[in-house]
Amino acid sequence: MHHYALILAAGAASRMGRCKALLPLPFPGGDCCALERLARMYAFCGQRFVVTGHHAGLLEPVAPGWGLRAVRNPRPEDGMFSSICAGLQAVLEQARADGVEPEQGGVFVHPVDVPLTRRLTLLALLRTADAVPGTALQAAFCGEPGHPVYLPLSLVPAILAHDGREGLRGALASVPCRQVPVADAAMLLDM
Repeated sequence: MHHYALILAAGAASRMGRCKALLPLPFPGGDCCALERLARMYAFCGQRFVVTGHHAGLLEPVAPGWGLRAVRNPRPEDGMFSSICAGLQAVLEQARADGVEPEQGGVFVHPVDVPLTRRLTLLALLRTADAVPGTALQAAFCGEPGHPVYLPLSLVPAILAHDGREGLRGALASVPCRQVPVADAAMLLDM
């Protein structure tokens, strides 16, 4: 399987007053920002993308240093689903360029606002993806869904065709989807 990562960082962060993706956070092994933490966590993926928008001028110059390819959402004010669509389009183009067939790959979709997710959650999603191919997967702690979501590439066209109502949650309702129980309460914590 060929895996991609899509980190969503196009929001205005109006409540924070500055770019959330670059806020320094204390992690085991030293302080780093949320975007760097997620870039490291997804280092096993063939290609990692960050969707930028309101803070593109701050994020796009630093993204390559963390192994991220920046994709700009031309309309970040339209909300997170518009960022998901911009990023998924770039992932599909990259998969085609890589010669990856839709049944041979998938993409993790992860908001930068949720940087504390543990690697064990990613491993649980990957194990489940092998067991139930063609199914979207959402990590869940005690029945509460969190992040990331794992999408087989074969489902990406259906997600892109969604009208945007209820965002990704609404799109997932139209495709085969299942929750994957994980022992990771941190994947529910939003900045």
